[in-house]
Amino acid sequence: EGVGSWVDYAKTFEDARHTMFQSTCVFCILHAVVLSNLAVWQTRRSKAKYPSSSPALVTWFCGFCPTTLALIFAGGLVLVSIPVAEVCHFTRYDLLTYDGVADYYTQLGLVDRLSPTQAPDQLAVDLWRTCMTPNGTGDALGALQLRQKLEFQRVLHDAFVTLEDKMAGAVIDVAKFELLVSQATRFGGLFVLDPDEPKALDPNSASKMMGSSLEPDDIEGPEGESLIYGLNTFASAIAGPGRYSFEHGTTGGGTLITAMTPTDEETSGLLMVQQNAMYYARLKEQILSEPRVFRCDVLDAQLRVTEVLCSYEEFKTSVLDYAKQVRVAAEAVGTQALSARQLIASDLQSSLRQLLAEAKALRELFGCRFLWKRWEAFDLALCNRALPGMLQGAAAWMVNACFMLFVVTVHYKIWRHLLDNRIVGEELERFSKKYGYLSVKH
Repeated sequence: EGVGSWVDYAKTFEDARHTMFQSTCVFCILHAVVLSNLAVWQTRRSKAKYPSSSPALVTWFCGFCPTTLALIFAGGLVLVSIPVAEVCHFTRYDLLTYDGVADYYTQLGLVDRLSPTQAPDQLAVDLWRTCMTPNGTGDALGALQLRQKLEFQRVLHDAFVTLEDKMAGAVIDVAKFELLVSQATRFGGLFVLDPDEPKALDPNSASKMMGSSLEPDDIEGPEGESLIYGLNTFASAIAGPGRYSFEHGTTGGGTLITAMTPTDEETSGLLMVQQNAMYYARLKEQILSEPRVFRCDVLDAQLRVTEVLCSYEEFKTSVLDYAKQVRVAAEAVGTQALSARQLIASDLQSSLRQLLAEAKALRELFGCRFLWKRWEAFDLALCNRALPGMLQGAAAWMVNACFMLFVVTVHYKIWRHLLDNRIVGEELERFSKKYGYLSVKH
């Protein structure tokens, strides 16, 4: 609206100037053809001894007015056309060029407001270049570095295709959660001996002690290939079968190992490797017998955790309960996912279709080249039509003024001639009457 209105103003000004010039030319023609001829004809046809100078005076005065007006218009057009010509040259060859935008970024307001040094805002400079220079592309999104960010339709389409492929199968594999419960049942209380700083043990039996569990019997490892030794094997590896047994073991005989016995004094006569083995054995029994050595925390409906201390058996039960809760949650998620398939497959795409269409339209239609076209139209109207018109008008007004000045001069001469003749003639007649008797008769 702004630049377009300027174009209209320029055209209106040019039309007004042209109309004024035509009107003045018509008046000058009428003046030269009608008024001047009437004044001369009246003077020549006059029967008076001294023809009146009034017609020449009126004609001279009427010619003086358009002459003055023509000179004023010519001077005014010259005064206006000079700065307009400078503005046209500056905008075309200095300001609205690729380098000109960077040179005059401060005057154009393309300043980074967050910069203490008033550095140019590069995005604003690039946007101005692409929109308001002759060789700009008009790609506003590219100048703002948004084109790549808005080209997400293909990625979104591929994601929907992948989602549809996944929805063809089961959303939740219930068998995996059944396996989780089974593994929690078998290995929920699996703790193996693996100290950070292991004590010395009998090399022949160390492999049966390190990595042993709290279970009474030997069990198969979670991966199904290794063997994890239990309490019974650990007891027989201390000093041979039948010498020691665990309180929580399943084989009897020998000295009973509890959380407190045998004490260090009672085992002081054993080899150091056997004393170290007894130290680990007491720790195992301590874990199995202490009532508050584990954490069996509870999570309520508000997702608040309550700390609960528990024994080894309670811990195993809690681990199994956790696994069952996860299985129930997974089954619920699977049920909800099945009910949401239709919404994801069709309703979600339908709701996004309008958004995608608008994003596509924004990517394809968001150009700013129309700004340059509006400015170019104004520039052509001002610099290619109005400015030459003003210069031509100034020249035409000067020609008109010179012509009228010639006419005015002629009629001024006629007026002065008639006026002077009448005055001189009347004075001579008056003097003749008064001093006629002095005349010499021959």
